[in-house]
Amino acid sequence: MRDRKEIAASNGILNDFFLAGSQNSGMIRKTVISGSLNVVRTKFALMLAENVCRNGNPVVIVHRSNLVFNEKYRSGTAVYNGEEYVLDLFGDISENELASVLYEVGKSTANLGIEAKTVISIGIEALKKNGDSIDLLTLCSFPWEMISAFIFNSRNIDVSDKLVLIQRLAPFSEQIPAVAALFTEFKVHLMEKQCVNVKKISLSKVLQGDACIVSIDVGTDINDVLAETLFSLLKLNKEKGYRFLSVIDSIPASNENSIAFKLYRSTDVQSPVMIVSPDLAQSYAGKLGLFNDIVGSGTNVVVLAHTSGYSADVWSTYFGEYYAQKEEVSSGNSRENYRFFSKTSSNTVTRSEERRRIILPEDIIMLDTKMAIVQCGYKDGERGWRYNVLDLSCLGVNKSGN
Repeated sequence: MRDRKEIAASNGILNDFFLAGSQNSGMIRKTVISGSLNVVRTKFALMLAENVCRNGNPVVIVHRSNLVFNEKYRSGTAVYNGEEYVLDLFGDISENELASVLYEVGKSTANLGIEAKTVISIGIEALKKNGDSIDLLTLCSFPWEMISAFIFNSRNIDVSDKLVLIQRLAPFSEQIPAVAALFTEFKVHLMEKQCVNVKKISLSKVLQGDACIVSIDVGTDINDVLAETLFSLLKLNKEKGYRFLSVIDSIPASNENSIAFKLYRSTDVQSPVMIVSPDLAQSYAGKLGLFNDIVGSGTNVVVLAHTSGYSADVWSTYFGEYYAQKEEVSSGNSRENYRFFSKTSSNTVTRSEERRRIILPEDIIMLDTKMAIVQCGYKDGERGWRYNVLDLSCLGVNKSGN
């Protein structure tokens, strides 16, 4: 490994390496963490996330049943101003925003057509006029396949409003089964508990407020509906200009049209994303274009030990090459014309440049489990990239991951 320099991880080092510039925002740049044991990888991600929180920024963590996150933060709750609340995903957003979020999820996971957005909007409007609360539980319980009958039979919706809603719905009736199927998926994978008399706080309020860490476990199921819903909500709050960090653990983007990929490729400094993966390169094997888009310029990259030769080579290529000076010395003898007993010797030095990997694949494979290769973009006004080997012994994890 060229010019290896080991540095012990600390809050000061993390601020120096990872912060997003000189705005004194306490926010890190977009960051990718890949490799090693789950406990090492996750504890380092938490170290970064909690540092961002201490700097006064909200953090939301989305993961698939990661025990390290679950032991530290109760899923689906938020401690806000010293009190614990149950998280209300759809609170404090308008009906139009809600319809857009749900349609975006359906488009990503079930190829819903644009007409489905109108069906969802009409359903939400009917619920509101009927006096129902608008949350995920209510939407999943709504009889989408019988939406016309619900509107017609409601005692709380005015007759004139009933006629308008049914007339608006009629041209899009073919989309009703697809919308109903989408909410069946939500119901099957529903994370919200039907709690009575609990304090709720909206995700939007958390993300626009003071320092707070929210963790959401979307389960080990490969279904992407809940994950994509959360990503759509995070994307919506990013577009509103709220400053927060999203930490996404072990949820690869399925394709370039997924909401996850749109979130992952973003280089937004105000509300960046931290992507945590056991092996990011392997997750996108055969999709090197997606991988390169995700780890593009301006990204903090933390590479831990990898066992895959393919992944080690991908990361080695990512870190780039340098030109090394190479000298070759050749010696030879010569005899002057007509002087049979006179011989001279000479050495010839040939100088050239040779391209070499900055970090070799074997450097990554042989990396100690408590070490990380860290490459960060410089702060504002500075050019270039730098990499260091970070000692993570402070995490208190031994080689077996305990």
